[in-house]
Amino acid sequence: MQVLKAQVCSVSRNNWKICDLKGSKITNADINNSFVGESLPVVGDFVDYFEDDWGNCFILKVNERKNLLARHTKDVDKNIASNIDVIFIVSSLNNDFEIEKMERFCLIATVPNSKIVFLLTKSDLCSNIDKYINPLKNRFPDNKIIVLNSKDINDVNQLFSVWRKNETAIFLGSSGVGKSTLINTLLGAEVATTFDVRESDDKGRHTTTARNMYFLDNGRKIIDTPGIRSIQSAQNQNVQLAFDEIADLETKCKYNNCSHTSEDGCAVKKALECGILSKSEFERFKRIQASKERLTDKGKFELHKQTKFLKTKKIESRNRKKQK
Repeated sequence: MQVLKAQVCSVSRNNWKICDLKGSKITNADINNSFVGESLPVVGDFVDYFEDDWGNCFILKVNERKNLLARHTKDVDKNIASNIDVIFIVSSLNNDFEIEKMERFCLIATVPNSKIVFLLTKSDLCSNIDKYINPLKNRFPDNKIIVLNSKDINDVNQLFSVWRKNETAIFLGSSGVGKSTLINTLLGAEVATTFDVRESDDKGRHTTTARNMYFLDNGRKIIDTPGIRSIQSAQNQNVQLAFDEIADLETKCKYNNCSHTSEDGCAVKKALECGILSKSEFERFKRIQASKERLTDKGKFELHKQTKFLKTKKIESRNRKKQK
């Protein structure tokens, strides 16, 4: 059996497509029973596969990932994509924009060996860009922010200032922010379906239902993802990563388990009183932290329930054998 190399370029439910490393040959692939849960192939994975005598392809192994994007959904951590160099967090210059939403996306996007860039789209429809860009600059002073019209190729070419040749990028954002339009502009063709957003609330419909990788003529790769409505970090992600200022203050608290409420020697509380740390940012941090703790507690409960079930099954099995 000849083992070949490929990359996963599309995932839709339980359907995988793989391609050669140049993206020129795309074929359907199946997986064997050794893949479960987190080990399932995702877009961006480099894999080993073989092809049988009838032309059917089977993924044998997922090679080591340099990073993995994941988020929490429906009581499980759901892997999004892997081996990403640039993560573009996309928001429209309208009611879609919220600092807390950007923080949650940033938490998902904080993975090793990648850089985060904010894209603010629909600049042609916005009369007051500073209203959106200034809060983002204040909150994330170290991250690049690009303002653009997704349909203007000259605007979209700004992406290449941070997205180098041979690098893979991904668009993360809500439905209707212009991710599919960006894909079409980058490729110079209508490959991704687009819909207008509702004027009443600037919300969009899901136009992308699968995760797809596209190969640009200039040697870059881009991954499109479905719009994310409910943004929750995976259980193994650290909330402090998106709140580095608070994380730094916590190291200066007198007590390691400081709750930042009534303890003496609390650096966070002092920073709030002095105005060094904004109350709104701290409130957002507490909401995200509380959400993460609920997920952790729920995960522990589900693990306890599963363990109890397995123990019960073992006891029942032993009793049946004794009866025989």
